[in-house]
Amino acid sequence: MAKVKVCYYELLGVDEKAHPVEIKKAYYKAALKWHPDKNTAPDAEEVFKRIQTAWEVLSNTQERAWYDENKSNLMAVSDPDVLDAGMNLTNKANAHAFNEYDDEDDGFYNVYAATFRAIRDLEQQGYKLEKMDIRLLKPFGNSKSSDAEVSGFYTSWSEFFSARSFGFVKKWKLSTAENRNMRRLMERENKKDANYARKEYSNMVKSLSLYIYIYIYMSSLLSHSLLYSPALIICYCIHYY
Repeated sequence: MAKVKVCYYELLGVDEKAHPVEIKKAYYKAALKWHPDKNTAPDAEEVFKRIQTAWEVLSNTQERAWYDENKSNLMAVSDPDVLDAGMNLTNKANAHAFNEYDDEDDGFYNVYAATFRAIRDLEQQGYKLEKMDIRLLKPFGNSKSSDAEVSGFYTSWSEFFSARSFGFVKKWKLSTAENRNMRRLMERENKKDANYARKEYSNMVKSLSLYIYIYIYMSSLLSHSLLYSPALIICYCIHYY
């Protein structure tokens, strides 16, 4: 799901005209509530990071003024179709994405082999720049793939994290900054957007990998293969999360 960016004022629970003292009190209260050491909610760490960013911006007079002026532009929504280059990864995690459990063009193996090949191709440049071996991302294979090949695929993609720069999600042109403080805030927002997009996309890919693993397990109960044993799939899920 695409992430809707939260207004810093709403995040801290204060009015846009709030006095700095009021903002400081709200920050301490929110930080205490959402600190990962005290809050066990799944998204506690992410919310806590947003709260810290909100405080860094709103506690600085110049950065707050710039934020107030550009808030409407900052409140953008990431588009998952843009992140996955139109591959519609979110729609691939269901039984309607393929026809039969076979190697035909519209079959299970061919559909997902093509999907992960396309993902791998998008990573080529990033892996090269990071001096990483693209061969670490194993191919999906087909119905005749060995247990070792299948296991290699799931192991490599369960740890997937994109090497793409996601520079296309950056909305601010640094050349338009009027001063160094403005440029610094632009850079911070651009970096935050790119990092979030990379994380969002990486989770989409890993979620698809996990879905396929579960689907193969459910479709292969009769094979009694160790690869699809309940113990192994539980270990995979724990590793993923």
